[in-house]
Amino acid sequence: MNTHIKTVVLAIGLTTGIFIGEKYLLSSEVAVTSLFVFIISLAVLFLARRKEKNLSIILFFIFVSFGVVVGILRVQMESPVRIFTCDNKCQFEGMVVSSPVMKDNFQEVVVKVLGGECPDCANILVEAPLYPKFNVGEKLIVEGKVIPPENILPTDVHQKSFDYKNYLLNQNIGSVVSYPKVTSEGMGEISLETKLILTKDKMVTRLNNFVSSPASSLGSGMLFGSASFSKELNDIFRVAGISHIVVLSGFNIAILISFVLAILFFLPLFVRISISVLFVLIFILAVGAEASVVRATIMAFISLLALITGREYVAKQALIISFILIILYDPNALIFSASFHLSFLATAGIIYLSTIIEVEKVLEKKETTSEFKKILAPTISAIIATEGYLLYTFGFLSLYSLITNILIVPFVPIAMLLSFLVVLFSYFSSFLAGVFGVIDSFILNVMIGVARFVYNLPFSRIEISFSLTAMIVYYILVISIFYFYKNREKFFVKEIKDGVIDDEVYSF
Repeated sequence: MNTHIKTVVLAIGLTTGIFIGEKYLLSSEVAVTSLFVFIISLAVLFLARRKEKNLSIILFFIFVSFGVVVGILRVQMESPVRIFTCDNKCQFEGMVVSSPVMKDNFQEVVVKVLGGECPDCANILVEAPLYPKFNVGEKLIVEGKVIPPENILPTDVHQKSFDYKNYLLNQNIGSVVSYPKVTSEGMGEISLETKLILTKDKMVTRLNNFVSSPASSLGSGMLFGSASFSKELNDIFRVAGISHIVVLSGFNIAILISFVLAILFFLPLFVRISISVLFVLIFILAVGAEASVVRATIMAFISLLALITGREYVAKQALIISFILIILYDPNALIFSASFHLSFLATAGIIYLSTIIEVEKVLEKKETTSEFKKILAPTISAIIATEGYLLYTFGFLSLYSLITNILIVPFVPIAMLLSFLVVLFSYFSSFLAGVFGVIDSFILNVMIGVARFVYNLPFSRIEISFSLTAMIVYYILVISIFYFYKNREKFFVKEIKDGVIDDEVYSF
């Protein structure tokens, strides 16, 4: 059993342990039993090594049982989240802790409770009118009914109910207040992180001044993670299968890193990578350093690691290690964070499946250009890796998502660069910012037009709802097919030596 397989088995054990710790009352008993299995397996390993036995099964039990114990203990270390609610109208003082998200008819403002009411409680999501627009760091007096969030029932687009309560809780939001009376008390104490977020918000405003709507929403979403889309646009992007493009994700962060690496081409590789890492760290602080953005950044670093090192094994190992670190830091992400699930699945698909797809007949033809392969192989890989989860979570199939991605992905780096130039030149030359804004608006509107066209095609979405069992079977089939193609020579190629047929051995 090689090191990578051991790491994967450990990750499986941790995942199992966290799931048991979150879902079952008998988690302590399972932890004790797993610890007993771990100790017995270690003893068997010591004896088996002396007899030179095959140790794979023993090692499997050691890493799985150890992972289960650690996963359950990590969940039990979590302190219960206190939630501030009041059935009748009440008043509390709070501070805006992230950039407001503008919706069709209201703005969503995340507020941390201040004072003696409940300073260690989870944040509160305030749904307020569009105006006046609030700013991060602003102190507010809020008066209204503060209630727990309700889960979202199925709709025409979302064929399944949505666990909105745990989705918000994973973002440290425990309650909601709709259209309360809100009074601003001005800016509170401004930290470095708040200053960075305010700077980002000002840059979003500058972009909006030179790029027409709704193109400006798409541009600021891709560049800054400011996903203030209308409900219509959100549905269009989701059905078209490009939600990972239109908001700040690992894909977009990877493009930003590529920009920095390209601009600093004259420097040694190590210096370029170091500056890129520093730039991205400052950038994610500026956009809010939310858990989803941090996870997307980690996944982007892993995706580029394969490119920088040229070693597929390194990227695979880094992916699993980062997965372990993330779920140890935030075990709730494993159960409740759809963005983490999709980021991990998409990155795993690109790392594990892309190389296989590139060498298959569909992409090995001479007329298939290398640039086309760079788009098609990762896109197909990511779609295959995420489709089972999407069918389980949302209950519909985006029939044309591959075509949409192929058409839109080439425009993403151009649109992001133009959006950046608009913001940059807005500080020096309104004329140049306006010129780049017109070009940027055109390209962004073309992207929206393609997505809208696909959305309106017949059968753009097909209602297919996977159960948990169906999703598991789907991924078992994907892994089995991957293993078969990766090791097909092992099954079909035999070497004749001295009249004896020996199986060729390959590692994966």
